[in-house]
Amino acid sequence: MHKGIARLYACDDLGQEYNKRFFTDGQFPGVMSALHLDESIDQGIECLTDSELIEIDFKLYRSVLFENTELMAYQIKYLEKHWLLDKDQREILLVQQDATARYLLFLSQFPYLAKAVPQYHLASHLGVSATQLSRIRKTLDFVKN
Repeated sequence: MHKGIARLYACDDLGQEYNKRFFTDGQFPGVMSALHLDESIDQGIECLTDSELIEIDFKLYRSVLFENTELMAYQIKYLEKHWLLDKDQREILLVQQDATARYLLFLSQFPYLAKAVPQYHLASHLGVSATQLSRIRKTLDFVKN
């Protein structure tokens, strides 16, 4: 993604969406399992703002990647930072912290996303309902004032 904000999401059997992650400028939105398995996966990507995307032929990119050690090193570092480490932290937070703590951490890490992403998408990402997130925000505003 050259410019903009996108979300990666999955739907359950009832059509309830779950936002797995958000992508911003300079990140590579994609369904990694679909790319690596070379098959479709029941997940989608949606741009939440006006965006500029760069389309990459994944198979061609992979062939170039294996021929260029500098590009390969960049790819490894990118995946470690933006996929593995973030995913590990997120999984732990969903289990060990309550919704308020998860929201506060999101605010500290991604303040621009908290303002730019619709509340129902943010709630889905945090694993709460939009109503619950609204209550959390009101409580925090009350405590702040």
